[in-house]
Amino acid sequence: ESIDPEYRDIRGLAFKPDDSNTIYASGKDIFISKNSGNTWEKLTGTEYGLDMNNLPDELKVRRINITVTPAAPERLYAYILGEKEMKNKTIMGAHIAILENNSWRIIETRLTSGLTYFADNWMAIAVSPVDANAVFYANTRLIGSENIDSVKFGLRSPYCGNGFHADVHDLVFQPIMNNPKLYCGNHGGVSVKSFPNPDNGGW
Repeated sequence: ESIDPEYRDIRGLAFKPDDSNTIYASGKDIFISKNSGNTWEKLTGTEYGLDMNNLPDELKVRRINITVTPAAPERLYAYILGEKEMKNKTIMGAHIAILENNSWRIIETRLTSGLTYFADNWMAIAVSPVDANAVFYANTRLIGSENIDSVKFGLRSPYCGNGFHADVHDLVFQPIMNNPKLYCGNHGGVSVKSFPNPDNGGW
């Protein structure tokens, strides 16, 4: 049986924290199954407020990663990696978005700049298991907000040094902790960040 091309390149997978029958998947689009994977439907389009063929800042999708948190089981978080043409060069960047009440909102947009640059293999995203507004994602470096309602996204690591190494492949919070640490798998091994700790510190 032929498979729709949109479903062939799935890279992200997450289970709804309070309902294991509901599964989210992502590749170059975002999908949901409410029956343990038997059938799937898109979670994007004009009806959801996020059209993958018409993203803000003219980004063209390359890959999408997703995550969830038990702190807000109804939310889905997406790291949408894309590219755009600027001054005859291809520049990569990303949107970070949240789906809630069947509507997406973009909470962060960033383009490659200096030592902070994007790649298909450096697409980690994590949300605190005790605070749904503490959102972190990574490319060469860690970027995040301890409270997306009041703190702008900013760099939360150096490029290299002070316990951190560039090029992040995975981010995982400690589970079942009042103040969980954030573990980071990168080109230098595993780094860990303690909170609260401002800006690039805590590694």
